[in-house]
Amino acid sequence: MKKQHVLIIVLASISILFITSCKKFLEVTPKHAIPDETAITDKKSAEQALRGVYRAAGQYKQSYTILNVLAGGDATWNNVGDPHLIIAHDYRADNANLENVWNSIYRAINQANLVIEKVPAIEDQQLTPQERDRLLGEALFFRAMGYFDLVRVWGGVPLKLTPTDNLNKPLDLARSSREQTYARVKDDLAQARELLPETNAANRIRVSREAVQALLSRVYLYENNWQQAEQSANALISNPHFALAAPFSSWFKTDGGTKESILEIAYSAQNPNGLRNDMQHQTKGGSYSLAPKPATAQLLNDPDHSGGAEGRSALVGSLTQAGTTVWYGNLYFRSPATDPLYVLRIAEQYLIRAEARIYNNDLENALADINAVRARAGLAPYASGNYDIESPEALLLAIGNERRFEFLWEGDRWPDLVRTGRAITLFNLEPYKLLFPIPLKEVVIGKLEQNPQYN
Repeated sequence: MKKQHVLIIVLASISILFITSCKKFLEVTPKHAIPDETAITDKKSAEQALRGVYRAAGQYKQSYTILNVLAGGDATWNNVGDPHLIIAHDYRADNANLENVWNSIYRAINQANLVIEKVPAIEDQQLTPQERDRLLGEALFFRAMGYFDLVRVWGGVPLKLTPTDNLNKPLDLARSSREQTYARVKDDLAQARELLPETNAANRIRVSREAVQALLSRVYLYENNWQQAEQSANALISNPHFALAAPFSSWFKTDGGTKESILEIAYSAQNPNGLRNDMQHQTKGGSYSLAPKPATAQLLNDPDHSGGAEGRSALVGSLTQAGTTVWYGNLYFRSPATDPLYVLRIAEQYLIRAEARIYNNDLENALADINAVRARAGLAPYASGNYDIESPEALLLAIGNERRFEFLWEGDRWPDLVRTGRAITLFNLEPYKLLFPIPLKEVVIGKLEQNPQYN
């Protein structure tokens, strides 16, 4: 009992210190809150509640992206605070950024739970069966995405499937296993796929059946389910609504979306994309908090890694100050910050299929997928004269390198390194650090089981 009291006092002290002295990762509403305006009674309020799900998902994706970009080793943080501990892989249960990400994901899940629970009971002749199905399907997708993003960095987590409106009420649930969490994700996605329409080729900012399929491909990849991963990715690659956009920068510099995107989250001048502010230099109106490490930026300006001016070098920008080159991220660049957040892209499906094909002993077609992504980036294809294309291990490493630069600012580098077993060697980590610690408040107050060796 005494130890518990001490932990609570320490937790309170840390919270006060952080609030008063450190720049927050992202302003996050408490995860249990359901605003009064989201009470669902008719079609209009149901649509409003679903917009709340999109907003909550967009908020958590920003902080989740920063967390994984920093842990992935290719970026630095130019302000004070706990992000520097993430960069150093000094993970602690009292890290305010970890808690903020955890809370923001559960807030999005809670918003989705509200829609899932209330929409089936709505009695409104203005709400057609097709519209009802779509609302439910979109909410199920975002709940699945939230739990997938939790499980791949924290392991099994509590599966909260009903909404709560009590800010002070704990989840009051034990942690589910990793396998149970993945099963929940796949069950939600299976339901969503049946409820949702196929994509509208002109609208990439609404969840579609293809978006569900793309997230399923990613889930199969993380489960090492190579047969289904290949089949799922193949279904999207063969869909004429999607294609690799060329030149490379066109997929994010073109207003209105391209065939590259399977799903984007939209922002506006009133609801801006905070990643733009974090990345852009002060001379461009940003805070310049998140920046590429110089070594990473230099690689992206090496044609052998980036493909030259029309390639991935567009992901970073530079300026000269006092004779020194200063690098900044340039994926999100619009002013005002109306850049969409890129959730799912067809390029990832090519690399998922390539990896699955290697494990399915189809090296020739795996190489073709890798080279398709390289060609779009302006890079020379791998062939027998310049790469060991007969080695599965070499091809897997090639995929890892393509993913590193292709998705530099999209937050998949750290989970990728963990998934492929490369994080331990690359960062000289103890194995327990492959999972983040459960936030201290959840352990002390919520009685959740902590991940091993963080106690």
